[in-house]
Amino acid sequence: MSSLISRLRKLFKSRNTHDFSNLCKENYQTLLSSEEGKILLGIYHFLSGEPQKAEELLSQVSENSLNSAQGLSDLGLLYFFLGRVEDAERVLKKALKFSDVDDALYARLGALYYSQGKLEEAQHYWERALSLNPNKVEILYNLGVLHLNKGELEKALDLFERALRLKPDFREAEEKKTLILLSLNRIDELVEEYYRELEKNPNEEVYIKLGNTLYTAGRLAEARAVFQEGAEKFPHDPRLKLGLIEVLKEEGRTYQAGTLLKEWLEDTSWVDEEKTPNKDEFLMQMRFRLNELRIQASFLDTAEKDLEKVENKEDYPEYYILKSKILMERNKGLEAADLLREAKERFPAHLGVLQELVHVLTSIGELEEAKEIQSQIVAINPSAVIQQVEMEDYKATDEQIQVLETLLNSPAVPKQTRASAGFVLHKVLEKRKDYDKAFEVLIKANELVKEEINYDWREHRFMIQRTIEVFTPEVVERLKGRGHPSKRPIFVLGMPRSGTTLTEQILGSHSMVYPAGELPFVPKIVNLIPKALQYVGKEPKEWPEAILEFDERLLKSAAQYYLDRVAKLDSEHPRIVDKLPHNFDYVGLILLMFPNAKVIHLKRNDLDVAVSNYQQNFAAKHGTMGFAFDLRWIGHMLNDHRAIMEHWHKLFPGQIYELDYQRLTEEPEEVIRELLEFCELPWEDRVLEYYKTKRPVKTASIKQVRKGIYRSSVEKWRRYEKYLTPVIEILQEGFKKLEDPEIEKYQDKVIPKGLVGYTVG
Repeated sequence: MSSLISRLRKLFKSRNTHDFSNLCKENYQTLLSSEEGKILLGIYHFLSGEPQKAEELLSQVSENSLNSAQGLSDLGLLYFFLGRVEDAERVLKKALKFSDVDDALYARLGALYYSQGKLEEAQHYWERALSLNPNKVEILYNLGVLHLNKGELEKALDLFERALRLKPDFREAEEKKTLILLSLNRIDELVEEYYRELEKNPNEEVYIKLGNTLYTAGRLAEARAVFQEGAEKFPHDPRLKLGLIEVLKEEGRTYQAGTLLKEWLEDTSWVDEEKTPNKDEFLMQMRFRLNELRIQASFLDTAEKDLEKVENKEDYPEYYILKSKILMERNKGLEAADLLREAKERFPAHLGVLQELVHVLTSIGELEEAKEIQSQIVAINPSAVIQQVEMEDYKATDEQIQVLETLLNSPAVPKQTRASAGFVLHKVLEKRKDYDKAFEVLIKANELVKEEINYDWREHRFMIQRTIEVFTPEVVERLKGRGHPSKRPIFVLGMPRSGTTLTEQILGSHSMVYPAGELPFVPKIVNLIPKALQYVGKEPKEWPEAILEFDERLLKSAAQYYLDRVAKLDSEHPRIVDKLPHNFDYVGLILLMFPNAKVIHLKRNDLDVAVSNYQQNFAAKHGTMGFAFDLRWIGHMLNDHRAIMEHWHKLFPGQIYELDYQRLTEEPEEVIRELLEFCELPWEDRVLEYYKTKRPVKTASIKQVRKGIYRSSVEKWRRYEKYLTPVIEILQEGFKKLEDPEIEKYQDKVIPKGLVGYTVG
């Protein structure tokens, strides 16, 4: 028994949770015969997502029968996992009185105090752990992070450098080191040092260090050039290839990244068995990355076919994660959840599986199960406190608030993480009615995001301006009624955060309607139009001028393209809802393609929309959604939205249903009856209980639509009125053409052209 217990502890301390779980299952009955065995089984059940079974085993353990630091240390850890912090602290401190104290006990005490925001106590115990095991890189790293959070950058830098000397490929430590040097304005020193080293001795390691440093510093173009050059000089080193792929993904160069991965997988002669000892495993991971990119680009069938060809696919957590993403894209949330539950049984401590399962469960409204799994994630990864507070509906303890404040204000934490902490902290403070501090935090979070994106409000203004000029009554009259006669699509559109998700869920709860979410097909049609024009021998004009070249054949062809793609998502329901908010840019095209389609436009108070967008940490920060991170930019987008919708109403009178969000919250049944009548759908009582549907919600409104209709977000802007001067001033200016001299005072960055308009990534 003692050798089995020792082996299990060794596996767990080395983070080999897969073998730890298998060994527990194989020796389950044997382990039940001892107190220490029951504790380890409790840990196994917790990691397997079965906290109730862990609690049952814990209730059978006699603490007084444990006479070793090791046993008490495991018991304290199990208490910690189950959220019984006071019991965990008491038992772990009791363990200190025994002679067999090891670095793991001190490390666990450090983690316990760190999770509570008690940095001094955490430092004390982690330093004790380090004194027993000076070469433990995980403890060096944890102490480095702690000193970062205390603002002690030089101490943190020393600890990360010590960790890197022991483990040169410790990527997380390398990233933290780079971030510290950025904060100290010393990043150029490091970059120059690596460039000099590259001139003297251009080897793979220097290329990797330089590329990673530039990547972490946000100098993506330089990082891409370094990885590209390194990969060409050292084609057998897989790290350089993967580094290049990561940079391309971060830059949004999905097609280029996918093309390279496909080339490397089709011809694997570059793989050197010495540099890549686990060749098959490495190539499999590249294959999964390629399919991830395919899913992002909506090539779902291609990705699915390739994933199903994987040998022994059940042995790979990545298979389950990617297959679930495909199911979610097809709005099969229940199937995705079942698949990931199966994955959790096989890989109980795999963070990727657990995180994806939390996302899926939240999207289908299984919030209690999602919360349980989120608590497991926090136990494995304490920095997941951001997601945990989100799951708890922004009810945070004082200790959690302290952790969020530390993350937000630490200059060496990645900006993306800092911003995420800020958005969550804002919601926590808002819930506590501390509105002034809440908005100060919100400004800081948005400014952090702005530093990472390129956005120019004028690009969208120019497109709207041209659309209004090109779409004349004469153009509409020439093409009117020549599109596809299908009544299947229902388009729900409007400003993001105006109620589009709520409306989709109401319609989607009807037995005849399939809620498809935010479909990319209308923007894709817009992007494909120049090629389509060229194909039929016409001038390949860009949108919106391309509408001048359209005829009946092109309209019906574009409409059929759309219908073919939605048919792959659902073939059972006679109606389907497409709720991409930014389709308001393309209402003219939509109603010419589908003259019998229903178009529903959401109206909401401009300032409520402004605040709601500013409060949201949108996943799709690049492209048009960049407007949401600056109050002035939000004002410009609201002006664009108003101008183009007024134009569409003039061109298509009576064809666009105006749905007032405030009226929907005040008179839900009356408004929903009008909505169904407009859509030519019979009344069903179930639409009033839309929030009970298990169909997935994939947008930023994921939590709100699970609560039913509520009025707390109406007139919300008044809480923050004194901060809204920038957006109010822009709204008062109204829609002005770019040649107006008043516009010249806004000198912002320029965003690249491409597919735009998504509120989720």
